[in-house]
Amino acid sequence: SEPTMAFSVDNGETFSEGQVVCPDKGRIYDAVSDDKSVYFLIQANEHFLGSRPEHVYKVYRGDGRGAFTPSVLPIDATGKGYGALEFAKDGSLIAYVYDSKRECEPEYVVSRDGGRTWSAPSRTYLAKKIRNPQLRRLGDDWVLVGRNGGAGDGLVMYTSRDGVNWDEGRMVDRRPKGGGTGYYSCLLPICEPGRPPRMLLQYSHVYDANRVNIAHRWITPE
Repeated sequence: SEPTMAFSVDNGETFSEGQVVCPDKGRIYDAVSDDKSVYFLIQANEHFLGSRPEHVYKVYRGDGRGAFTPSVLPIDATGKGYGALEFAKDGSLIAYVYDSKRECEPEYVVSRDGGRTWSAPSRTYLAKKIRNPQLRRLGDDWVLVGRNGGAGDGLVMYTSRDGVNWDEGRMVDRRPKGGGTGYYSCLLPICEPGRPPRMLLQYSHVYDANRVNIAHRWITPE
């Protein structure tokens, strides 16, 4: 009921006390920073899928230590949940939203003024579906991962050169027959001295029935 953030100034070694981001009840689905501001994507909804007019998606922008300014995304949240944010190389901000009715066609909007205003909604096509999308860019390469749909058989990964047009996708992990569907994931761009940039994928791997562990994979652009 209180979307909360904590920030670090020492590369994640320690974190501040929790700070409430907004007065809305709901989940924080993603957080990104452009080194000037931090942006949080939430759906103002204490449950999961949107079902009422007041269930709207918002992006809250702030410096991470004070008040956050909201903007409402022009997306009908009915039947929608989850979400992802990322910056393009030109500084524009894209927000993706999962649609439970059209799992092959997530909806997205773009902001070119730091999350203040947004484009009209558009859709893209994903051949193997996606749920709980996680989106990150590394240079010119975009990666999108998530469960392959609501009933999902595993974790699917897509790649793109523009963050909008995606390849056919590949299954990077499959759940065992009769196993759980707990595929939650995150993507972390990693830039280390003396090494080419790469992406760390962390996800919940179902290895036996409903037994789950955490798997790690490195994604290195060709």
